[in-house]
Amino acid sequence: MARDMGDVDIEETTEANAFTPKERTVKPTPDVTAKNGKDASVGGEKQAVARKENLVGDEEARTKNEVREAVARKDNEVVEAEEEEVSYYEVRDVEAEEFGDTAPVKRRRGRLMGAVLIVLVVVLIPLLYFVVIPRTDLTLKVYYNESMLNQINVDSELRNGGTVAVDGLVLEISVVNSTDQQVGGQNYTVTSIGPFSPPEKLQAISFRGDQYEGYTIIIDLTFRAGGRSFSEHWSHETKEPWMNQDFTETVSGF
Repeated sequence: MARDMGDVDIEETTEANAFTPKERTVKPTPDVTAKNGKDASVGGEKQAVARKENLVGDEEARTKNEVREAVARKDNEVVEAEEEEVSYYEVRDVEAEEFGDTAPVKRRRGRLMGAVLIVLVVVLIPLLYFVVIPRTDLTLKVYYNESMLNQINVDSELRNGGTVAVDGLVLEISVVNSTDQQVGGQNYTVTSIGPFSPPEKLQAISFRGDQYEGYTIIIDLTFRAGGRSFSEHWSHETKEPWMNQDFTETVSGF
C-alpha cells in the first residue's frame, strides 16, 4: 500500500509539472513619458520662434505706421502753415485797403502781370521763331526705288519750312553707276516756293539699271532766300540689298 501511494504521489507530481505554465519573457516597454517630453520641448521651441517672429513683424509694422503718421503730420503742418500765411496776407490786404492803402492792389497787380509775362514768354518765343523771325529752312528729300524688270526711279520733293520765300531755285540730280557713268539725271528750275506752302514734288528720274549694282546720287542746289544766296552739293550711295531708300538734306539760315 505504501508503494502504491508513493506511485500515486509520483504520478500526481508529474501531471502537475506537465500543466505548469511556461515563464514568458517580457520586452521592456519604451519610455513614453520621455518621448512625450522631448516632443513637447521641440514644440515649445517652435512656438517660441514663432512668437519671436510675430513680435519682430509687429515691431516692423508699428515702425512703418509711425513713419507714415510722422510724414502725414509734417505734410499737414506744412499745409496749415501755408494756409495761415495766405489768410494772414489776405487779412492784412483787406485791412490795409480799408484804411486807404493802395499797396495790396499794387501787389496783386504785380503778381498778375508776372503770370501774364510768363505766359507771353512761353507762347511768343516759339511763335516768333516759327512765324515772325526771318528764317530760311529748305528741305530736300530724294527717294530711290527699284521695281520689277530692273526699272529704277528717283523721286524728289522740296519743302520750305522757313518764314521767307525761296526764289530762283536750280536743282540738278544725277545718277551714276559703279564705273562713274551717268545712267540718269534731271535739271529742275523752281521760280519761287513760299513759306508754309505744301511740298513741291518734282518729276521722277527713271532708267533701266541693274538691281544688284550700287549707284551714286549726286545733287547740286542753288537758290536765294532772305537776301542771301545758298549753294549746296551732296552725294549719296545706294546700299544693297535695299530696294527702297531715301535721303534728306536741309539748308537753314537766318
